[in-house]
Amino acid sequence: MSDRDGVRPPTLDLIAEPGVVEILLALHSSGGVATLAQLRAHGIAQQTSQLRRLVGSGHLQRHGAGSLDLEPDDQTTFTLTPIGEGVVRTLYRICQWGDELRAQRAPGHPWCPRCSPPQVVRRDPCIPR
Repeated sequence: MSDRDGVRPPTLDLIAEPGVVEILLALHSSGGVATLAQLRAHGIAQQTSQLRRLVGSGHLQRHGAGSLDLEPDDQTTFTLTPIGEGVVRTLYRICQWGDELRAQRAPGHPWCPRCSPPQVVRRDPCIPR
């Protein structure tokens, strides 16, 4: 599946929404389970529409009474599902991969198409100014 085909995986669309990755990472850092109040303490603002989408897509599970149509109260608990945990693990692997690439980078490195010639010295040759 390719973006060129005009079709993107639903998870990619979901994590592209503002606040979604922050919710997943906050839950992960809380051991996979947190109340809405705990999520807000992590800096997650009133992002209940993203919470609903994450529950509806199977990335989170909501515990407690009430419909997804109702606003959750501060004691409503959310849990990462195996799907959500997989997304978080993938995000961490992507970050690790990027860190490894940055550590290998050197001025004029041949595999980096944006590197400047060795005689031109810039602070970070792979990031355009």
